[in-house]
Amino acid sequence: MYKVIENISQIGELLKDLQSTNLISLDVETSGLDPHTDTLILLQLKLLNNTYIIDARKFKQLDYIIALIKETHKTVIGHNIKFDLKFLYHNTGELLLDVYDTQLAETLLHAGLSRGFYPSLSFLCKEYVGVNMDKDAREIFIDNADIILTEKELIYSAMDVNYLLKIMESQMSKIRKEDLLEVFDLEMKLLPILAQVEYEGINFLESVWMSLYGKNLDELKNSEMNAINYLLENIDISKYKNAYEFSKDLDIRVTTKKLQSELESLQTEYILEWAKKNINIKSNKQVLNHLKLLGFDVNSTGILVLKPLREKGNYIDKILNFREYEKKISTYGENFLSYINKNTGKIHCEFNQIGTATGRFSSDSPNMQNIPADQEYRKAFIASPGCKIITADYSQAELRLMGAVSGEPEIIHAYVNDQDLHKKTATFLFDVDIDNVTKEQRQKGKNLNFGIIYGISKFGLLHTFGIPIEEGEVLLYKYFQGYKVLKEFIEYAGDMVWKNLYSITPLGRKRFFEEIDLFENNKEKFKYESRVKREGINHIIQGGSADILKQAMIDIYYDNPFGEDLKIRLQVHDELVLEAKEEIVEECKDFVVKKMLEAEQPFLGEIPAKVDYSIEDYWIK
Repeated sequence: MYKVIENISQIGELLKDLQSTNLISLDVETSGLDPHTDTLILLQLKLLNNTYIIDARKFKQLDYIIALIKETHKTVIGHNIKFDLKFLYHNTGELLLDVYDTQLAETLLHAGLSRGFYPSLSFLCKEYVGVNMDKDAREIFIDNADIILTEKELIYSAMDVNYLLKIMESQMSKIRKEDLLEVFDLEMKLLPILAQVEYEGINFLESVWMSLYGKNLDELKNSEMNAINYLLENIDISKYKNAYEFSKDLDIRVTTKKLQSELESLQTEYILEWAKKNINIKSNKQVLNHLKLLGFDVNSTGILVLKPLREKGNYIDKILNFREYEKKISTYGENFLSYINKNTGKIHCEFNQIGTATGRFSSDSPNMQNIPADQEYRKAFIASPGCKIITADYSQAELRLMGAVSGEPEIIHAYVNDQDLHKKTATFLFDVDIDNVTKEQRQKGKNLNFGIIYGISKFGLLHTFGIPIEEGEVLLYKYFQGYKVLKEFIEYAGDMVWKNLYSITPLGRKRFFEEIDLFENNKEKFKYESRVKREGINHIIQGGSADILKQAMIDIYYDNPFGEDLKIRLQVHDELVLEAKEEIVEECKDFVVKKMLEAEQPFLGEIPAKVDYSIEDYWIK
């Protein structure tokens, strides 16, 4: 069933099989999840009908085997193979490039559906082969680098590669049927790039981060006192006989009769001093009472309720400021330091290349997509000695693509003539000349432009941007009066998405929707139809932009003439963060921008592609 290999004298049959096949099923067993700190225990390979289990702790020529596989361009099949690639790269210095990931392929085939995100190998074995796999055995290897292998562990390890080829063959049949070959090829070429990006990580300055954390702590305290002071300054406390009466209106808990008695005897002039010490603006219940005392007719303290009522300097503004600092401290405070790898001193996040139904990236451990655009935060992510950070960002990628796929002549004209699209939109919204558009009008034009991509409604304008319902309705009407072809495209594309129950990007990436035959009532059916159309149209634009960025990453990586002197470090939204040797950074920047433009332009027609860039010692927006 399998052959165990511990030394070079045992690889004769493996080498013969390597010569006879172009398809290799591969898996590894490790003592943990981090290639920098954990041990590679086993490498399992299935070639033709033979399974080989290499004990990586004893076999000293692993780099020879992996290099041979790479140089002969064998296709390596794995499940979540990015994990395996990183451990093999760490232990051999070789990054396998010709890969097939059964997990990624399945996600691509069911993007948007309930089963569309990162299915397990056990699930795929049952789905495609009809086999139930016991995955509990994997726990045996965790934190057990010196494990003595028994028949049970060896059989389990062999099973991990036993069905990969059959799963691949079934998936490829579906991929061809769905006409997803081009997108599939894109994702598989990208996968090894991400393995290397994750493995190498990015340099991080703890001192910069902690300095900012200290400032945010001070701002949190200041914003808390500002909110409390505003509240107390705007409530008439003279109507209260004592502090106990005031505490009831503020919803400050009084838990003992002794305390109640003390508060009842507390005179008016001391009420404010007591209240400052006892008001808790972290309590949503208290804040709700505060708002009612200040005359706000609300029944919730949620962001969607408060944001439309926010005005500069009012109580809601101060509460939201407090919450923003609170979030910064909880998300980007001391706990962020736990992500620093103890062996490398770097941040090594995980990139999910189909992290959303549209095909856009997501990331975790940590989530780099959510690092604030605030430059103070980004200064913590720095170049290596002798290097510079290149940040290259597509300029209004989604809006340019929206103009191209819709054929909207007004948008095309704006970009061809290098006009400010947000100002142009404002001319339709406010009936003014483009030279007379105010900053506030341009901002509303920008809100509409980006909101349309997400299918925003008048209610969305209220909740997202605080634009009143009546004004939002008028603005949407005027927007589509200005962009009539875009309106026709949205209506037509929405109808096609609803009819087919899938949406497709210009490259061919599909986002599927569940077929629901029975609804409780027509209202529920209408809500679902509206959601499908909205998300389907968004996929065309957002997913299309994701395809472009992925193609740019592939072209930069595989065509890189600078070798180790230019490397991709991060991908965040529409931007790439790269590191280059200082003495050639200008040439590297020109190469990166050229490749990004070449990836985008074929999808834009006459609209010119545009990339903004910066060169600095750190990540800069």
